[in-house]
Amino acid sequence: MIKKQEIKIISNIVQEISLFLMMHGYKEYQLEVKSEHSVTSIIISISPPKHDLIDRMKEKITGSREIEIETYGWELLGDIDTRGELLMIGALIDDMIVEEFSNTTRITLHRKNIYKD
Repeated sequence: MIKKQEIKIISNIVQEISLFLMMHGYKEYQLEVKSEHSVTSIIISISPPKHDLIDRMKEKITGSREIEIETYGWELLGDIDTRGELLMIGALIDDMIVEEFSNTTRITLHRKNIYKD
């Protein structure tokens, strides 16, 4: 079973991605969360794809996960004006996969669940 701390982190990631997409003009998108015992996948489908925005997401999200950030990062970030720019996401996920189809782009974020019973 996934612990409450893990669920909070996942919900913060979903909130941050939604904020980013809405602030960049997306009025429709699909966001799906699949939680299993060892990994959670967050799947975002956007249409039509804005390639410059997707490149910006890749740049901001791609990085290495930092476990220390998970403890204090969201509290320190708070509601400052830089929210919506995916500053924390890269430190909270393990990998990102971008797949492009004819008129849709699917972005999948994977996070290994470290807070579980």
